[in-house]
Amino acid sequence: PRRVHRPHGELLPARPHPPRPAPGGRHRPRAPAVDAGTHGPAAAGPSGPPALRRHHRPGPRPPGHAGGLREGHPRLQLRPLRRRPGQYSPQQGLRHRADRLLDAARRGRGRLPVRAARHGRGGTRPHHRPRCDPGELPPREVHPGHRSRTAADGGGGMSVHDDRFAGKKVVVTGSAQGIGLAVARRLTAESAELTLVDRSELVHEAAAELGAHSVTADLESYEGAETAVASALERHGRIDVLVNNVGGAINFKPFTEFAAEEIQAEITRSLLTTLFFCRAALPAMTGQGRGVIVNVSSCATRGIHRIPYSAAKGGINALTASLAFEYADAGIRVVATAPGGTEAPPRRISRGTPPPRSAREEEWFQAHIDQTLASSLLKRYGTLDEQAAAICFLASDEASYITGTVLPVAGGDLG
Repeated sequence: PRRVHRPHGELLPARPHPPRPAPGGRHRPRAPAVDAGTHGPAAAGPSGPPALRRHHRPGPRPPGHAGGLREGHPRLQLRPLRRRPGQYSPQQGLRHRADRLLDAARRGRGRLPVRAARHGRGGTRPHHRPRCDPGELPPREVHPGHRSRTAADGGGGMSVHDDRFAGKKVVVTGSAQGIGLAVARRLTAESAELTLVDRSELVHEAAAELGAHSVTADLESYEGAETAVASALERHGRIDVLVNNVGGAINFKPFTEFAAEEIQAEITRSLLTTLFFCRAALPAMTGQGRGVIVNVSSCATRGIHRIPYSAAKGGINALTASLAFEYADAGIRVVATAPGGTEAPPRRISRGTPPPRSAREEEWFQAHIDQTLASSLLKRYGTLDEQAAAICFLASDEASYITGTVLPVAGGDLG
C-alpha cells in the first residue's frame, strides 16, 4: 500500500464500524454515546444508533474545560514519534526493540560478545560456548619450552619450533639431498631423533652433520625397506613419524616415446618405493597404537612429457587416502604433500636422466619446465625450506586432525 504523509499533529478519520448488539446476560450494557463537542447525548444518525463525532466542533463547553476530546483525554494526546536513523515505521522500531532484547538475553547466556550489542547486530558474529566445561576437554600436549626462532638465531631460512618433535622418533627416506635433507635439518632443529635412509653413501655425511642415525638401502626393493625399518627400530625402539621422500621423474618426453622398461622404472622409483616402505613400517606403528606417515607426492599428476611419473604420483595420492581410511582406527594418520617446481642446488646423486641427444629432446624438456612455471599462480619455483615447512607441519601434532589429505605446495598449482 502507498504511504500517505500527513502534517504533524493531524488526527486520522474514524473508521466506520457496524453496530453491535448489546451484550446480554450478566454483562453491563453499553454506555450511551457522548457528543465530543457538547459532552451530551449524541444525536441519532439517519440509519442506526448514534455515532461518535471524533473531531472537535464549536459549541458550549463545561467550565474549566481546556478543549475538545483531543485536548481533554490523555489517551488521545499526540506525541512526536521518535525514530532512529534508518527507521521508517513503528513496526520497524518494534523489530529493533525485539532484536535488542534478544541480544541482551544472549549476552546473559554468554553467547554474544559485548561489542555486538554496542554496535548493533552488525558487530561481531555471535559465537557459542562449548557444550562441555574446559576441564572436560581432552588434554593437549604442550611442551613448556616451545618457542619459535628464525634464521637470525640459527633456525635456518624459516621460523622453526624448538621442541615440536621432542621425543619423537622420525624416519626420513631419500634424505641425502634435496627436499629430504631440508626436512631432516628442520626436524633436527625441532628436537626430533632421526634415522636417515638413502641409497647413496652421502647419507652418512648428512647424518654426521645432524647427529642422526643413517642407513644405506635400496628402497626400490621390499627387502631394502625391511632392512631400513629394522635398523630404525633397533636404534630407537619405535617409529613415530615416517616421511617417504624417495621419487623423481627420470625421463621427460611424450608418452609414445617411452619404452616399456622406462615406464617400469618410473613406477618403481616414484610409487613402489613408498608402497614398500609403508608396508614395512606399518606393523610397528599398529603395534604401538600411533604414528604419522607423510608421503611426498607431486602436483605433476597433471602435466606434459612425464606421464608415467604422473601416474606414479597419482598412485601416491590414492595410497595416502586408502591407508588413512584403513588405519585410522589404529591411531595412524596418513597425509601427503604435492610439491610443485622447487629450486635446489645441483644434484650430487643423479636420477639417471639421460642427457638430451637432440634439439627435439631439449625442446621436450624445456616444455615441461615452461608448463610447470605457467601452472603456478605465483609464477615462480618454491624453495626447499617451503617444502620442508609443509611436511613438518603435517607430521607434527599441530595437524592432529588432518588425515587422508594431499596438501599442494606449488604456488597455487593444484596438480
